[in-house]
Amino acid sequence: MALRTCKFFPSTSECQAILSSWKRNDRAFRNRVLARQAVARELQARFDETMVALAERKMTQDEVDRLPEGVKRIAMERGYLRLDQGTFLIRQEGCTVQPAGLLADRRAAPACRQCQDVRRVLTLKGQEVDCPDCAQHKVAA
Repeated sequence: MALRTCKFFPSTSECQAILSSWKRNDRAFRNRVLARQAVARELQARFDETMVALAERKMTQDEVDRLPEGVKRIAMERGYLRLDQGTFLIRQEGCTVQPAGLLADRRAAPACRQCQDVRRVLTLKGQEVDCPDCAQHKVAA
């Protein structure tokens, strides 16, 4: 590339420009990219299956305890689990009582002004607004 683009011996900046435009595209690199994509799809599929199992309440407490911390926190934010004294517990059907620790965490993070639901709704400026359910009930009333 340097021989084709430069009249004389290439300068350092010309070499850097040539190197910055170069992209690896050999078989090993393409295989690595495909493998990473397959792993990402598999991880996403397992995560989705876990969320569906939690939503349908098909997981036992032992299975919940073995989940990674990040997955449990996401499930808690989606309303499938609740945090009680440092332990993630399966939320029972119709359970609306929140442990005191979770309410304290919510005060620091934005939540619906009406129901303090886990589903947080913000404006583009970062201000709290009502969740869609509360807003719908307010319009109906």
